[in-house]
Amino acid sequence: MSRVLQGIIVISGLLCLLLVYRGFRVEPGKVVVRHFTVAGTPLAGALKGKRVVVVSDLHLGEGDVHRLRLLSLLEANSPDYLFLLGDYVRWGGDYKPAFDFLSKLEAPLGVYGVLGDYDHHNSRQSCLFCHPQGRGAATIQHSVQFLMNRELVLPGEKGPFRVVGLDSDQGEAAEIVAKQIPTLVLAHDPLLFDTFSGEEGVVMVAGDTHGGQIPLPSFVWRFLGYEKNARYNAGWFRKGDNRLFVTTGVGTSHLPFRLFCPPEVVVLSFE
Repeated sequence: MSRVLQGIIVISGLLCLLLVYRGFRVEPGKVVVRHFTVAGTPLAGALKGKRVVVVSDLHLGEGDVHRLRLLSLLEANSPDYLFLLGDYVRWGGDYKPAFDFLSKLEAPLGVYGVLGDYDHHNSRQSCLFCHPQGRGAATIQHSVQFLMNRELVLPGEKGPFRVVGLDSDQGEAAEIVAKQIPTLVLAHDPLLFDTFSGEEGVVMVAGDTHGGQIPLPSFVWRFLGYEKNARYNAGWFRKGDNRLFVTTGVGTSHLPFRLFCPPEVVVLSFE
C-alpha cells in the first residue's frame, strides 16, 4: 500500500471520528435560535409586533444539560406568546423532568401547547399534563394551556385570532375551517397539514421529524418508512393559501445524535 493511500485512509478515519464526536457530543447540546418573518397572512393584523416563540420535541430526561440552556434562551428572547408542539418526554421515561420544565415556562400573553406521540405512551401519566391525578380540575403544576383538538379565540392588535391545537393521536384537521378569523394551528404531526384543502388561509407549526437529526435525501427517508421526513423534514411548506413550518426541535430520539441539524428554538414575526 502506497504512502499516499495510507495517508488518505488515516485522514478519512480521523474525519469520521471527528464527525461522530460532533454528532454525539457537540451538536445535540448546541441549541440555536432561528428568526423568521411571516408576511402576507391574515395573522399579520393580529400578531404584528408580537414575538412568537415555538419549541418542540424536548424529550427530557433527568440531567439533560440542554434544559438550562433552553430556559436561558427563552428568557433572553422574551416571547409574547410561547407555543409548544409536543414530545416533552422520552419513550418509556419518567414524566417528572417534563413537568418540572413546564413549570418554569411563562410568557405575558400565554403559553399554549399540544401533546406528541411520546407524551401519550403512558396514558395515565399523559393525563397529568392537563389535570391532577384523579381529578378533572386544571393542573397547577404549570401554566401551559394544552389544546386537545380545541381552539381558543385570543385578542390581537387589530382584531381576534384563533389558536387551534390538533392532538397527534386524534387530529381532526379536516373539520377546522377559517371562519373568517386569522388562525394559527399547533400540531405535533406535520402530516396533518395534508388534511386541509389549502383554502383556509391558516399558518400551521409542527415538529416530530427532528429534521431527521442528520440530512438525508427524501427518497432515503421514504425507503426507511419515514414519510413525514420525506415530505416535511424541516422548514417552510405551502399548500394554496396555507403555510406550514416544521421545526427540527430541541431533543433527540432513538440516538442522542445530531449532525448538521442543530436543535433549534424558532422566533416568528408577523407582518
